Amino acid sequence: MKQINRQIVSDHDFERMRVFSQLIAVYRDNELLDGNIRIVTHSEHSVTCDNDITYIKTNHQFYRL
Repeated sequence: MKQINRQIVSDHDFERMRVFSQLIAVYRDNELLDGNIRIVTHSEHSVTCDNDITYIKTNHQFYRL
């Protein structure tokens, strides 16, 4: 059975992914933009990952891998 990864939505979830260096995937309009990346920092509006790209939370969807 295919595993469905949990979407990261709350600030608590983003912080947990950062602290535990969990791998995430970033989507925009149901299209995978980046996968196997880690959160370096996040704010109320954005997420910066270890690929040196900053994503706007309202424009992207984030999933735990």
